[in-house]
Amino acid sequence: MMLSEDDLQTVLLAVLMGEADPTEALATGDTDEDDESGDWEVWIDSAATFADDGVMTLNKGLVVRLSDRSEFQLTIVRSR
Repeated sequence: MMLSEDDLQTVLLAVLMGEADPTEALATGDTDEDDESGDWEVWIDSAATFADDGVMTLNKGLVVRLSDRSEFQLTIVRSR
């Protein structure tokens, strides 16, 4: 099971608000699809800036790769 955009948004908001520990699994669940025990966890596997990861953009941001092999790009835009 891959983490969705909505799931990541919810988890990141909780981490930023101090309601979740960023060093723990982002999500856990119980399904018999992933392994014999039926348990799964998703955590951050790696993160890099757009520049360090070679993303062709003038924007600032991060590329976040998760243990479920999903990848997200988070763009940082200053609003004020």
